[in-house]
Amino acid sequence: MRHPIAEQLSRAYLELNGEIASYLVRKLNLSPQAAEDSVQSAFESALRMGAEKLSEIKNARAFMYRTAYNAGVDYCRHAQVGQRHIDDACVDAQKYVESVDPFRNVSVKQELDVLVTALKNMPKKRQKLIIMNRVQGLSYAEISRQLSLSETVVRKHVNRALSDLLNVLRVRTGESRK
Repeated sequence: MRHPIAEQLSRAYLELNGEIASYLVRKLNLSPQAAEDSVQSAFESALRMGAEKLSEIKNARAFMYRTAYNAGVDYCRHAQVGQRHIDDACVDAQKYVESVDPFRNVSVKQELDVLVTALKNMPKKRQKLIIMNRVQGLSYAEISRQLSLSETVVRKHVNRALSDLLNVLRVRTGESRK
């Protein structure tokens, strides 16, 4: 059998949820959906309370209003934090966009084209292993299991591919090998 206060809360919820939601819309400037969610959240938290805590409630209506109001305030706080994160991300994105140098973009595109060409000119096995490791993110052990190769062979091919790609970039930029 349910606690008598739980029964009162259930009736209060059914009778007052629209009224309390309207109150939250006016008082906290919540959207109707957020207000309804706050009322439901308040009711759910009340039902999770133990019998001892439920016995302390003297006025189910007042309790529902106060609990829903607190849930609405929590909703507002969470929304503000989320908005701050969005604002920060937008500022960061704007800074990035402002810092982008069109000449740098052309240079990066050209380097990428050189690397793709070098990759295509590699032996097929080496090409496949470097892509599995660096693009797909597979470990040497995972690649060796998938292709039935020893881990040492996989490591050597990947290292050789990386060395080849680095040499291509060094030649392109005129940098001597260190």
